[in-house]
Amino acid sequence: MIHQLTAEATSLERIRPLFKENSRHPILNGILAGHNKGRIFVDDLHRPACALVWAEQEIFYLIGEPQESFVSSLSSLIKDVIAPEAERIGDAFFQVELMPEEKWQPVVERCLQAFLPKRYERVTFAFDQELFYKMPHLPIPDGVSVERITLEMLADESFGEVLNNINDFWQSPELFVEKGIGYAVRTGGEVVCSCLTAFAAETDVEVGISTYSRADRGKGYARLAVQALLDECLLQGRTPHWKTEDFRLPSIKLAEKVGFTNRRSYYAYVFVYNEQDNLVFTAYHRFRYFGDIAEAHRLLEQALALGNLNGWHHFLLACGYSLVGQTEQALEHVKRAVELGWKDVSDLRYDLDLANLRNTEQGRVWLEEFERGLS
Repeated sequence: MIHQLTAEATSLERIRPLFKENSRHPILNGILAGHNKGRIFVDDLHRPACALVWAEQEIFYLIGEPQESFVSSLSSLIKDVIAPEAERIGDAFFQVELMPEEKWQPVVERCLQAFLPKRYERVTFAFDQELFYKMPHLPIPDGVSVERITLEMLADESFGEVLNNINDFWQSPELFVEKGIGYAVRTGGEVVCSCLTAFAAETDVEVGISTYSRADRGKGYARLAVQALLDECLLQGRTPHWKTEDFRLPSIKLAEKVGFTNRRSYYAYVFVYNEQDNLVFTAYHRFRYFGDIAEAHRLLEQALALGNLNGWHHFLLACGYSLVGQTEQALEHVKRAVELGWKDVSDLRYDLDLANLRNTEQGRVWLEEFERGLS
């Protein structure tokens, strides 16, 4: 059986021995401290040997020594308890890290196979304080401000997206301002970027960055925000941590520009709760990581048997076909995505997956026509 631990500090602390080799983990410690939103499921309420930790809107962790009673109930827990609640709060993806990987990998691949778990790489770094100090700070341009986030700012309408980010991870904005750190970059009164401690304990914090429009990426705003946050971390004697997915190349490059070194890759797993969404996402995964067009098509047939595809589905398929160089099919799907309401120009113009499509004459012409139609 699987049991959920209560939010009482003495109860949550029972899982700490399960991650003693990762005792400075900012996400797990942030949840245990009561700062961040999370839920913990264990095999035994009093002396847990293993656990599933849900860091809401971020990731799951399978930790400890797998127990048969826990493993045999894991699939039904995800399907009957976690999936409905995750979809209610808008957390569509089940992404899970394994601690330790060698013990939990067979569990995921054997017991969660019905969910089509997809293996992918994540990237982590170590922060080098001396290197950060040696690196020149990016100067703040005229017309741009970098400001420490306060409760007064979060009450302003222009900080709506920043507040949403904080509410995703923190128990309250007040607790974030008290226990966390955040900086916003503004141009002309508009918030274009923020860098927050998405999760935080007393000694360690997890860095989270958001640039709210793809059109504002590549302008140095994220680096300005990160610099400010890292300066404050060092003043407070707190260690920053940085993790991301292997395909987020701009995030990886930014980390390396601000003193994060010793890049290390490790495996995690991901799937989507909704069956049709998961089939389309799995097809995209087969395109992206394996170039396996035949298997992707087989999965798409299964998805279509469940009903018509939506705009997000077609956008994913456009990305997949673009990645494997089938640009005519990519264009067909991106057009269909737009017909079904996919109107985010920044996704169409800047998403790296669509680079092959944008490099074709047809793709360029269509994008220009689409953008003119919005003006």
